[in-house]
Amino acid sequence: SEKGKKRYSRFGGGIYVCNTRENELEKKIPGHFRQIVPVEENYFVVEYVEKRIYVLSKDLKKLDTLPLDPDNKHQEQPNGCGITYHPRLKQIFVANAGSDTINIYDQKNFKLIDTIHFSEKYNLSGNGQHHINDICIVGDNLYVSYFSISGNWKRGVLDGGISEFNLNKLEKGHQQVVDGLWMPHSVEFFDGNLCYLDSMRGEFYIGNQKIAGKFHGFIRGLSFDGRFYYVGQSEDMYMGRLFGVSENIMVNAGLYLFDVTTKVSRFYSFPFIMNIHDLMILP
Repeated sequence: SEKGKKRYSRFGGGIYVCNTRENELEKKIPGHFRQIVPVEENYFVVEYVEKRIYVLSKDLKKLDTLPLDPDNKHQEQPNGCGITYHPRLKQIFVANAGSDTINIYDQKNFKLIDTIHFSEKYNLSGNGQHHINDICIVGDNLYVSYFSISGNWKRGVLDGGISEFNLNKLEKGHQQVVDGLWMPHSVEFFDGNLCYLDSMRGEFYIGNQKIAGKFHGFIRGLSFDGRFYYVGQSEDMYMGRLFGVSENIMVNAGLYLFDVTTKVSRFYSFPFIMNIHDLMILP
């Protein structure tokens, strides 16, 4: 909400509820939030500036905040992005783009159990090189999206993709399952398929062979209600990268309600919001 900042918007950051029937937008909680995930009877969401997890009730009331690095012992960078939950292990996973790590916390007491290092590049440079962001768990496999598999995105090499970690064999590292993506986000598992967004190209994938939808802006945030998909779109901070590449650069923030069969969509515009990081269907 600070004017002059790169991500400034008139309404400010926060958690919003969009009533798609009435096309109404309501701000519930102010903050700087990234991915949100259901955890049993609550929701957990990353507040990346405060370096905390907000615990919310199903009616989006703040119940608690959990520090990601309470004593600054691990010197976590303030760039938490993705969060996911393993129901069998009762563990919370939090991805941090500033350190290219995924921390594993015990759900009961939120104590740090282990840290997954995407590569050794952070130890050499002191900052994140891959820009890992959103994550999800399918069975005992953890999926993570990132800007650069080689760790060169800050040098203009955007060899993004999605990799898989087997949680029973973390010592083996990750295996890339999707390559050739341009700043991907929102890796999810819907209706038996791995789904994700190739954000800069505006492409929505179901599996790695089917472009299910094509949009004209920077897309991030993906959800599914059993019939329709919902795709978030931001005002594009990376617009200059598309000059000479895209024939139509859409800079409206909002969300698409999208029918994958007919390719029919409805766009809900949020003119006073800069970026959308994640979407979730409320019961």
